[in-house]
Amino acid sequence: MSRLVLRLAGPVSITGPGNENLTPRSMKARGALAVIGSSADMQISRPKLQDLLFSERDPEHGSASVRQLLREIRIALGPYREALTTGPGWVGLDSTIVELDMAGQVGLDGRRPEFAADLDIPDPEFEDWLRDARSHYEDQADEILARTVTEDSVPTLILQAPVAADAQSAVTAAMILQEAASRVADMLPVQVVNGDPGIGRVSVGIELGAMSSRMGNDIVLLFTARLRSDGRMLWTRRFSLPANDTTGSMRHVAGGVAVAIMHGLEHLREIVPDANIRRMPLQDVFSYSASRLKRADEQLSQIDPNGDRAVILALRSYIRHTMLLERLSRDPDADAHIAADMAQRARELSPGNPTALGVNAMVAAWKGQFETAFDMARHAIAIDDENPIARLSYSSALTSMGYHREAEAEASAAHLSALSELGPAAWVLRRAIAATRVGDLKSAEHFFATTHGYAPQNRPALRFLSAIRYELGDEAGALEALKKLKKLEPDFSLELMASSDYPVESLRQAGLLRVTKSGLI
Repeated sequence: MSRLVLRLAGPVSITGPGNENLTPRSMKARGALAVIGSSADMQISRPKLQDLLFSERDPEHGSASVRQLLREIRIALGPYREALTTGPGWVGLDSTIVELDMAGQVGLDGRRPEFAADLDIPDPEFEDWLRDARSHYEDQADEILARTVTEDSVPTLILQAPVAADAQSAVTAAMILQEAASRVADMLPVQVVNGDPGIGRVSVGIELGAMSSRMGNDIVLLFTARLRSDGRMLWTRRFSLPANDTTGSMRHVAGGVAVAIMHGLEHLREIVPDANIRRMPLQDVFSYSASRLKRADEQLSQIDPNGDRAVILALRSYIRHTMLLERLSRDPDADAHIAADMAQRARELSPGNPTALGVNAMVAAWKGQFETAFDMARHAIAIDDENPIARLSYSSALTSMGYHREAEAEASAAHLSALSELGPAAWVLRRAIAATRVGDLKSAEHFFATTHGYAPQNRPALRFLSAIRYELGDEAGALEALKKLKKLEPDFSLELMASSDYPVESLRQAGLLRVTKSGLI
């Protein structure tokens, strides 16, 4: 169902898609909309509405007049008449269809529009109500405008109804769009709406559409992303699914669409430089460079200056967790405390967010709370077994609990999923560690070398490569890895590597620290 916008700042109006005017003509009908829209949950009892608009009529005539007003509103709404809802003794507006706009725009003279400015209904009860409502609006106007700016400072994903040649193709495309948008919202601060949100309601809108049809035994889908402001095409993606078994492929396609959306969001600031949005530094979040991690943290803090967005807090906690693992933190104790605090706040703000739960699991594991980490990671996976951070935390937690075969299987599956493209080094590294713990050193060496190729500044890969290559008899390869590690960590030494304070617990538990006695450097 398309979204309607009820505006109560200035003249009362209600508009549909494309700014279609759906406002009833009579002043009392508009007054009824103002009363309903400003009521709690946009619902009011019929007797209360009758008292406000027809207080001087006898109850029977007043009740009939209310019925006539509701009929007039329904006629004005036309195809969207179901937005007006009624029940035993009450009337309301469906909040899933109608969006309330009480912010308005400041005029050229610096004044804000008056609440329900066009209403002048000569009923003493309504006049008292309107005077109080306008006073309340004036008191709350600054807060309303500030909240609107904050919400509009993030991009909006506008999901359009798919264009399809048949019902199965349409449902398949719609489900994929919904799942992809949900995955993006679990990883980045975006708003997601179905249908047109109304003119002027978003700072930057990205219209996500799909075309789908049956071609032989397949369903062919073409997904598109356009800028809402000028129709500029951002990207297209084409997929094919077997029509007789879409279940197994839909989630992979949804992952591919989600990755395309997230990559597009990363570059949106450059595409629309004048927009009131911040850069989405997702690639930096999954990097292993001190400068890129610091930049990502700064940019995320600018997106969320009040620290009340769960996803942003979770990503900032993840950054600090990476810095701790990489020995990039100047004050490990302070960063560990901040990471734990951010992770906990993210979980409190959004208990069901798999990203927040996954990061909490990682932080718990860093603190040695392996059973807690396992429970949190398992909870995250139960909510969404395709969320990348949830899968990373789950594979890591399986390793910590000694379930090495299961950890390897989870890491392998996660590495092959579409969402691993967001930060390939992180997933290949997790697969390499899992292979090490099951004793497959050849595969582990391959995956660690691949990790290093993706992220030359990744320190764990070089630590493992030096140890595993030495075990495999490749002293030259071990020495090469140690030299590269020494450049990244000037204080590195084999003696330090052998100490209990150095982050090589997986190598220690696997009995792979003979390289520390090699004297290679």
